[in-house]
Amino acid sequence: MKKNVLFNVLVVLLSVLVLQSCSSIVPLENSFNGSINMEPNKRSPSGEFRGNNSSGIYSFEWNNTRNHANADIDITVTKGTVQLIINDPKGVEVFNTELTTGSIDSFSGITNSGAPGEWLIKLVFNEFNGEGSFSVERGKD
Repeated sequence: MKKNVLFNVLVVLLSVLVLQSCSSIVPLENSFNGSINMEPNKRSPSGEFRGNNSSGIYSFEWNNTRNHANADIDITVTKGTVQLIINDPKGVEVFNTELTTGSIDSFSGITNSGAPGEWLIKLVFNEFNGEGSFSVERGKD
């Protein structure tokens, strides 16, 4: 009987761990009055966004076990800007790029070196009219 109880407890704990690792990304701030659709992948977060003269911030934490990351952002915009800012767990800014009307419409790069841990990913929109996508993934060693 005790073995069955222990086995059931282990199954429940394992299930909780698996569900947490696959769960959706929870925003820390979402004042963006456009729409964002995030892929539910904490290992390599990505999303699509759309705005109609929309402004605000969308941010979330991401566990990066490495000291750098690869970041991509792409937009099709008729007005406004979107900025992708990434900070390491110590609050050090390791990446910052802004795409705007009339400039380049995509950017891919590697962040500066930062401390492993919970990195802050922030998208800042200013009168954004268009659509786009972004992704962040752990850097290769």
